[in-house]
Amino acid sequence: MNNANLYEMNFMGIFYENYVPSDPTARKDYNEWLRGAMYVNDYDSNPALKVSLRALAVTRIGRLTKNNSLVVQGQVAYGNALKLLQYSLWDSQAMYSDSTLAAGRVLSCFEMFESNPSSANGWLGHQGGTARLVYLRGPEKYRETMKTGILDDFRYGLMISSLMTRQRSYLADPEWKTVPWRDTPKSFDDKLYDIGFSLGAAFEGFDDTLRFIDVEEAQTSLDKFTGLERDIRDWFEELAADDPTQALYWTTGSALSGPTYPAYTPNATDSKAQLPPLQFQTLLKAHQTILYWALRIIISALISTCLTFLHNHSAPLPSSIPGSASPSPPSPRHHHTSDTAALQKTLTNQRTHRLHLCALITRSVPYCLSDLWGSVGPSRCIFPLGVAIRELWRKSEVEDCEKELLQCAMELFGSISGGKGFGFAAAIGESADLYDVAPVLPVRYVDN
Repeated sequence: MNNANLYEMNFMGIFYENYVPSDPTARKDYNEWLRGAMYVNDYDSNPALKVSLRALAVTRIGRLTKNNSLVVQGQVAYGNALKLLQYSLWDSQAMYSDSTLAAGRVLSCFEMFESNPSSANGWLGHQGGTARLVYLRGPEKYRETMKTGILDDFRYGLMISSLMTRQRSYLADPEWKTVPWRDTPKSFDDKLYDIGFSLGAAFEGFDDTLRFIDVEEAQTSLDKFTGLERDIRDWFEELAADDPTQALYWTTGSALSGPTYPAYTPNATDSKAQLPPLQFQTLLKAHQTILYWALRIIISALISTCLTFLHNHSAPLPSSIPGSASPSPPSPRHHHTSDTAALQKTLTNQRTHRLHLCALITRSVPYCLSDLWGSVGPSRCIFPLGVAIRELWRKSEVEDCEKELLQCAMELFGSISGGKGFGFAAAIGESADLYDVAPVLPVRYVDN
C-alpha cells in the first residue's frame, strides 16, 4: 500500500470516528450508509467515489482542527469529485454502479456541512441529482441489504426535499414503497418516511388550490391531510408499544439546576411552565420522535388552513377533525356567527397544540447535541427544529412565552450551524420561508 493510500485511509478513519456516534448501540443504528460507501470504495476503482470521500474527510477535519489549508484541499477535491461524478453519469455502465450511487450520497453529506449559509439551493440541488441516481436503478436494485441501507439514508433527505419544495417524489409511488422491502421488514423509519412522502405528494398543487379558490380540491386536500393525521398517530402508537416497559422520553434534571425551556403544555394548570430538556431511550428513538412531532405540526397547519378556506367560501366542514384536542367545528352548509366562533376556537386549540409540539422539539435538541452522538446527532435535528421555528413565526404578534421559545429554538439552531459546523442549518435558517407550509388565513365572519 503506497503512502497516498495510507494518507487517505488515515483521514477517512478520523472523519468516521467524528461522524458516527461513539456509543456502540447508536453507532450500529447510523453507520450503514458510510460503511457501505467505504466498502464499495475498497473494491471499486471508480475515482468519483474516492475523490468524494477525500473531499468530505479532508474538509471536515480541516474545519474541526481549524486548518484552512486542509479546508481548501477538501474544497478543491469537491470540485473535482463533481466533475468525476458527471463523467460517471455519462458512462452507460458506471451510472448504474454502486460506487456512483455512493459518491452521490457522500457529496450530499458534504453539502450538509458546507452549504452556502445564505441558501439551501446547493443541498436541494444535490437531492435532485441523487433522486435521479436512485430512480435510474429502479426499486429492484435495492433489495440487497447494503443497497437498501443506502436507500434508507437517501430517503430521509429526499423526503425533506419533497416537503421543502412542495413537490411529489417518485418515492411516494407504490412500487418504491414496497419492492425494496419484499425480503426485509420495514423499520419504523421506513414507515414514517412513507408518510412523509405521502404528505409531500398531497402538498403538491395545494398553493394553487388556495390561489384559484378551488373549493372542491380543498375538500379533497382536507381528506388527504386528515387521513395522514390518522396514519401518523397510528405510527406513533406502534412506536410507543415497541417497548412498553419504558417511556419514549422523559424529563431529566431539575428546573432549578440547569437550562430550561418553555413547556407550552395545553390543558395544564400552568401551560407556560419552564421545564428541563428531554431524555430518550436511544438516539434513534429521539430522531424518530422529533420527526414525528415536526410532521404533526405540518399536517395540523395544513388542516387548519383547509378548514379556514372552506369556511370562508361557505363550504361544508367535516363533523370531526382527527387529532384535534378541541370540540369539532359544525358542518352546516350555511355558516353563521356562532359557527365562526366555534371554528375559531378549534383553530386556536390546534395552534396551541402545535406550540406544545414546538416546545417538545426544542427541549429534545440538547439531547441530540451531545458529543456522544458525533455529527449524526445534530444532523437529524435540522429539519424538525426548522419546522418548529417557522411555526413560531406564523403570527406577527406573539405572546412573550412564544417569543422566549422562539429565542431558545434559534439559539439551538445556531449551535448546530456554528458549534457543530452544519452549513445546511444556517442555510435553512436563512430560507425559513421554505417551511411556511400553510398560510395563516384570516377567518371571515359569514352570515347568510
